[in-house]
Amino acid sequence: MSESPGPHHELAAALRSGKYEAYVQARPALEAPDAAELLEQPTFFTELARPERSELRAALWPLATQASGYAASIRETEVRASLLSMAARLGHAFIDLYVLLIGRLGNMRQGAEEAESSDAAGGDALRIHAYLDLLERQRTTPLSERDWAGYDELAELSANFELVTSMNLPDVLFSDTPLAAVPRRRRELLQAQQPTAGMWGKVSARLVRQFRQPGSPLVLNTTAVLQPGESLHTFCFRLAPSGHS
Repeated sequence: MSESPGPHHELAAALRSGKYEAYVQARPALEAPDAAELLEQPTFFTELARPERSELRAALWPLATQASGYAASIRETEVRASLLSMAARLGHAFIDLYVLLIGRLGNMRQGAEEAESSDAAGGDALRIHAYLDLLERQRTTPLSERDWAGYDELAELSANFELVTSMNLPDVLFSDTPLAAVPRRRRELLQAQQPTAGMWGKVSARLVRQFRQPGSPLVLNTTAVLQPGESLHTFCFRLAPSGHS
């Protein structure tokens, strides 16, 4: 599509250049793989993009505007997807997913399988929609009537996307960093999260960046080593002076 005239030529060319040209094979494949089944494989993003999920998608993975052209739109969409994916797998939202799957299995035995579907793709779709249903229930239930949950972390990341990105990883959105490198940069930011974290002796840049966004660490204990030049105000609701909890 990127090499042929047509209504999608410009979009396909921008997508190919921005996302796929970084993947360079040392040798050409002898034959094309059979990708037909993969094209129909349900994923979190394909199911979130369905029309019936429009309000949930708008909250978690909104469509990027094309005001700055296809290239900027594709970069924002892919960076948003990467942030959402990493947060869902490494952040508080993973706890909700884990509990949901254990509940569907009915036990915690290694290798346990659901009885609802023997078809792999069908089973994946069931689990994906069960998770999306959970996020939808959290979205439509006032926070005063439930505990803080995975949806809240993901929705805050989405609503404050530019703030979180510019404060913690500005190079992945506002530079020519290849999109292929974005997942690694996001993983470095979100890995090893914990509800309560601390630092002394020297500053942990990773903990500082994690505390500047919604999700864990929810409490950060530190000495005066963190005073110079670090802003923690983005999602911090309470500061306690040294020596106090």
